[in-house]
Amino acid sequence: MKKMLAFLMCGLLLLGCSDEYDDGPLRSELKNLENRVAYLEEFSRLMNTNIASLQTLVAALQENLTVTEVVETDDGYVIRFSDDTAATIRNGKDCEGVPVIVVKRDSDGVYYWTLDGAWLKDTEGNRIKAQGGDGIVPQLKVEDGFWFVSCDNGKTWRQLDEATCGDGDGRGGVFKGVAVDDRCVYFTLADGTVLTLPKEVDSPFAVEFDTTDVAIRDGGGSKTIAYTIRGATEKTLVKTIVQEGWKASVHAAANDRGTITVTAPDPIVESEILVFVNDGSYRTILATLNCMHARISVADTAFDMGPSGGSRTVYLSTNLDYTVEIPDEARSWLSVVETRAMRDETIVFQVAENRAFDRFTTVCLKDEQGETLHTIVFRQTGTFVEVHVPAAGELAAVLAAYDYADIESLKISGELNDADLKLLDYELVSLKALDISQVPLTTLSYRFYSSLVETMLLPATLAELGEWTLSGALLKSIEIPASVEVIGEKAFARCRYLSRITFEPGSRLRTIGKGAFQQTWLLSAVEIPASVETIGDNAFSSGALSCLTFESGSKLKTVGDSALSWTKLTTIDMASCTGIESIGRQYLRSDPSLRLFRIGTRVPPVCRGLESIPEHAELQVPAGCVEAYRNAPGWSAFSIITELEM
Repeated sequence: MKKMLAFLMCGLLLLGCSDEYDDGPLRSELKNLENRVAYLEEFSRLMNTNIASLQTLVAALQENLTVTEVVETDDGYVIRFSDDTAATIRNGKDCEGVPVIVVKRDSDGVYYWTLDGAWLKDTEGNRIKAQGGDGIVPQLKVEDGFWFVSCDNGKTWRQLDEATCGDGDGRGGVFKGVAVDDRCVYFTLADGTVLTLPKEVDSPFAVEFDTTDVAIRDGGGSKTIAYTIRGATEKTLVKTIVQEGWKASVHAAANDRGTITVTAPDPIVESEILVFVNDGSYRTILATLNCMHARISVADTAFDMGPSGGSRTVYLSTNLDYTVEIPDEARSWLSVVETRAMRDETIVFQVAENRAFDRFTTVCLKDEQGETLHTIVFRQTGTFVEVHVPAAGELAAVLAAYDYADIESLKISGELNDADLKLLDYELVSLKALDISQVPLTTLSYRFYSSLVETMLLPATLAELGEWTLSGALLKSIEIPASVEVIGEKAFARCRYLSRITFEPGSRLRTIGKGAFQQTWLLSAVEIPASVETIGDNAFSSGALSCLTFESGSKLKTVGDSALSWTKLTTIDMASCTGIESIGRQYLRSDPSLRLFRIGTRVPPVCRGLESIPEHAELQVPAGCVEAYRNAPGWSAFSIITELEM
C-alpha cells in the first residue's frame, strides 16, 4: 500500500508541471489513500493492545484472580485485578476483513490462540499457548497492503490476507463487548466465546460449618463436618483441640474449605471440640463443636390406613438432625405435613384417599450422611373391584352385576381377549386403575386409543408390547415387567401425563421400538436396562427427557435416527455401553441444555447424528481414546472431549 502511495505521489509531481491538467481528482484519491493507510495502522495498534489484554485476562483466569474495578473510558475499558495488574480494552469501529485472533480452551483445560477459527501454530506445527510461563502474545501489522502476524515478538512475520477494512460485524476488535453484573464481569470475544471473571466482594473473616452438633450413635464411630471460610488467604490455618477421648482431624480441600472428621470415644461422653481458624496474620476465630451420644426412638414404626386416607402422627425422641425420605413412587399419596423441632418431636404425615389398589411404602429417617436411622411403614387398602374371568370373551358376563360407571379400579385374573380389552376401553368410562398382572398374556396388541386409565399393572407373563398399544393414554407411571422383550413402535407415544417409567429387576428387554416414548412431555429421567440392544428411531424425541442413563453391563449396539432429538437433555450417561456399533442421523439435535455425554465404547461408533452440540457440552470417553473421538466423524462436534471419570 505504501508503494502505491509513492507511485501516486510521483504521478502527481509529473502531472503538476502542466498548466492544463486538473489534478484535483488525483489529489483526492491520494488523500483517501493516506487516510486509509493511517486508519489501518491505527487499527493494527488497537488490535495489538486488545490481544495483549486478552492474554492478561487468560492469566487472570489461570491464577483465579478477581476483578476489583471496571472503568469505562472514552474509547473502551480499563480492567483492574486483585493482584494490582490491569488490562486495557479499546473500542474499534466495526470492520470486515480484519484477522480474528482470540483464545479457545481445549479439552486439556489450556487456552490456545486461534486465527479466524483455526488453531494458531508455530513453524513446527505446535499450537500456541495463551497462558502459563510459555504463553505467547501474537502481534499484527499492515505492510505493503497486507496483514502480517508474528508469534515470536516481531522477529519473523507471516503474510495473511489483503488489508481491507470495510463495514463489517464488529469482529475485528478481538472483543465484541464487556458486561458487568453484581457478581461477575463478562468478556465476549469476536467469535462469541464468553470469558467470565468474578468480581471482588468485600467479606469478613469468618468460618461456617454445615452443623455444629456432632451426634454419633456408636463408640468409635465417626462423623464428618464440612467447613467454609470467608476471607481466607493462602496462609489460612485450621486447628482443633479435643478432650474426653474424642478425636478430630482436619482435611483442607482448599484455602477456604475442607472437612473435620470427628471420632467418638467408647463409651461416648458429652464434650466439646474447639476449632481455631487463623488467617496467617492477626485474625483468629474460635468456634465450638458440640459432641454427644446420638439417640433416636420412634413410638410407632408401622401404620395401616383405610381407603379414605387421613393424617398420622409419628412421635419420636432424638438429639439428631435428620431428614424424612419418602420414596418417589409414594409421593403422590403420602406427604409430610409438619415437623416440630423439639427434643421430643412429632412428624405428621398426610395419606391421600386411595380409590385404586392396595399400596404400601417405607419412609426412612436419615442422618446428614444419608445413613438410615429408622424406618416407618405405611400400608393402605384400596377400593378396587376384583373379578376372575374363567374363559376369554366372558368379561362382560362377569361384570353383568356391576354398574360400569361405578368401577374406578379393577383387578382381573383369568383369561382375556381383544373383545374383553375393548370392553374395558370403551364401556368402563370411570376406570382409572387396571390390574391385569395375573392375566397370562404374552403379547398385548390391542390398541387402547387414548385410554382414560391412569394406572396399569401389566401381565407378569408379557413378552411383547405391540405397536401403539397405549399411545395417548392418560398413564401417569408404568412398570415394565421383567418378561417384556420388545416395546413396539409408539407403544407409549403421546402419553402426555407419563412422568415415570421403571423396569422390573432382571429385565429381558431387548428392543425399544420406533417412537416408543415420543412426545412424553412429563418424562424427565429414564434408566435403560442392561439387556437392551436396540433403540429405534425417534424413541424419546420431542419430549421433556433431561437425564438418560444405562444400567451397568449394557448390551446396547445400535441407536436409531433422531432417538434423542428435540428434548431437554442435560446428561446422557452411556459409560456402561461398551459395545455400541452405530448411532443414527440427528441422534441429538436442538438440545441446548446438554452438559455431559459419557460413553464407554473404545472405538468411536459410526455416528452421523450429533448436530447443534452446545459449546459448553463435555464428552467423556474411555482412557486413551480422546484423540480417536476428536478425529471421528460426528463426535468432533464436541469442542470439549476428556477421559471418563470413573
